[in-house]
Amino acid sequence: MTKINSSQSIAKRLSAYSAVAAGTVAATGNANAAEVVWDIPDLTSTSNAEIVLFDMVSGKAVIKGAEVLDGEGEFQLYQGGSDAGFIGQAPSITTGGFAGLVDGSGYTVVSQLAGGASVSEDLTFGAYSSAPSNWAYLADGYGGGFANGQTGVVGLKFELNGETHYGWAEVTRAVAGDSFTLNSFGYNDTPDAASVVPGGGEVKITTLDVSDGTATITFKGKPNTIYTCKTSATLIGFSTTIPTSGSTTTDENGDATFQVAAVGVKRFYLIAE
Repeated sequence: MTKINSSQSIAKRLSAYSAVAAGTVAATGNANAAEVVWDIPDLTSTSNAEIVLFDMVSGKAVIKGAEVLDGEGEFQLYQGGSDAGFIGQAPSITTGGFAGLVDGSGYTVVSQLAGGASVSEDLTFGAYSSAPSNWAYLADGYGGGFANGQTGVVGLKFELNGETHYGWAEVTRAVAGDSFTLNSFGYNDTPDAASVVPGGGEVKITTLDVSDGTATITFKGKPNTIYTCKTSATLIGFSTTIPTSGSTTTDENGDATFQVAAVGVKRFYLIAE
């Protein structure tokens, strides 16, 4: 069962999940499990004075003002200094974690998950516990975590009423590396059940630039997968193009780029496996 909660369609972003994914979350295999998906207007943090707060259970997401962050299932993210970014739980909550890599000092740098990923006990979760809460790096200032211009998903682990839940947050780092944006988030409301990130098998266009007769298309798909690019002038019948950069394979995060000839007044491109 899927619960879709949307104040604004996921398809609001041309670069977001396709229309198919907008109302779909992959089944978890548990008939009683329900994925709760909160698709929100984008919220951006440019400094630690502009913190994005979000609540898994209520779906509330705001820029911190008079609001108090003090409960289970509540998180915060913000752009820090020295090119660093952070994601954390509510103050005094130290029972959760973030999917990522834990270094020798105990710091956690998040991993970026792709659409269709399963957030569960099978992932490695870590958190640095310090006053006032658990937290992890979205970017550590040394090249770890989100790269500039990257959109990805952070896996989350937290407790509600003493029971473990898994969820995720879709985050974008600005091209200039000077801000982090929360795009959407969700979780499985059944304790201990995996939460499946929307968009499995979909292609998500992250940037599109056309100049000097070349279209540069950066996208996110399945990790380590070969994709082809087809073109049409009318949306009726797509023919295979020959990218100027050759065929492309996504990296371990599902990211890749096509460079194709941009010809004619109007052109449509289709990227598929």
